[in-house]
Amino acid sequence: MAHIREQLRPSRIPKARIAHAQRADAIFFTRSVKESHDTTIKPASPESPICVLRAFLKLGRLPVRPRPRIPLHRTAQIESNLGSINGKGCENITNQHDDDSIDSSEIALTIVCVAYRRPQSLQVLLHCFLAQTSQNFRLLVIHDGPDDEIASILAEFASRYPHRIDYLFTEERYNDYGHSLRQIGLERATTPYVLFTNDDNYYVPVFVETVLRVIEENDPDIVLFDMVHSHDAYGLTYYVLITEPRMNRFDVGSGVFRTDLARAVGWRSRDFAADGIFIQDVVAHKPNLKIEKIDKVLFVHN
Repeated sequence: MAHIREQLRPSRIPKARIAHAQRADAIFFTRSVKESHDTTIKPASPESPICVLRAFLKLGRLPVRPRPRIPLHRTAQIESNLGSINGKGCENITNQHDDDSIDSSEIALTIVCVAYRRPQSLQVLLHCFLAQTSQNFRLLVIHDGPDDEIASILAEFASRYPHRIDYLFTEERYNDYGHSLRQIGLERATTPYVLFTNDDNYYVPVFVETVLRVIEENDPDIVLFDMVHSHDAYGLTYYVLITEPRMNRFDVGSGVFRTDLARAVGWRSRDFAADGIFIQDVVAHKPNLKIEKIDKVLFVHN
């Protein structure tokens, strides 16, 4: 409590608040005295820990000591060093899903993630997929050109989850909004469905489970879902986007596609608006397109 007393000096607290806390302490100690049969009642001094804490609780300014920042890719080492609690084994939470529990032939979804030199954001994305309630997916990260820091991070994750995470680096940078990398990932996908996303995005923990349930029940060509959108270039802060399969109402990360359909269309555009062009091409390619829409926000665009 010493550090709290040092931070919360009584001189900064209104006298009325201190008096209120002292009266509260007097009541508290009176109850304790009656239980212990002690006849001495002493109100707490203004500098007593309980008095200072109660005064600040009334003011609503109880400080919280900042926690040290731990790089996300080092949490793996911390988790692996967890000991036991009361003699009982402590299960590694990140490994709660057995990496070998799903046969590779049964995996339904390939997630193609394009990346470029955003190590912290990439680790958030990796963790969000490792925390999914369904692990029925393969994650392929494709980085636009070589990068040693990203390579170190991906190598660590891939070594821990060899059946879940794979990655590759292009020899040179394409610098075309990731669309060439998406085409590379699409050609490598071997699952019935594919999702395209970026290294700074985030998906809610029930995303894979929810999408695969819709696929199992309806056998669609496309599964769309709503999203939280943002775009710094246009000064757009976070807002909910109700997605539709058309230009300016769709982001590449807000839809799961049947792989053979996406491959038949391909990423023909390499421009900024290629997301919209891609969804328009898919819709035009198949007249009787079956689209299932999930009216929930499952994806956060950063």
